[in-house]
Amino acid sequence: MADTKAALDGARYILMERFAEDAALLAKVRDYLWKNAHLVATVVSGKEEEGAKFRDYFDHHEPIANVPSHRALAMFRGRNEGILQLSLNADPQFDEPPKESYCEQIIMDHLGLRLNNARRIAGAKA
Repeated sequence: MADTKAALDGARYILMERFAEDAALLAKVRDYLWKNAHLVATVVSGKEEEGAKFRDYFDHHEPIANVPSHRALAMFRGRNEGILQLSLNADPQFDEPPKESYCEQIIMDHLGLRLNNARRIAGAKA
């Protein structure tokens, strides 16, 4: 099993490297994220008192395109101090993360990939 995992990890690394070097793909994903994604900040469990100065961001989300630079810097400072966890919600229109995000669909379309339902289900179980 370790050999299979190592092979899959290696393949994943190669794909990530290829994606990172594809300027057209990056532009498509970046454009989608800038128009749709939300920056999400949450407090690290147990850090509420220590991080009181960041309380405005303990449960905060807003469209990334609307985040002013001073607010982004404050949230990054909170993350660097171990008070906040930051994430990017690429699909904020859904209450629960979808099994396949729209960014994944952008990548598949760009690369000409089509997965049938059986393969998607098998991949989700892996």
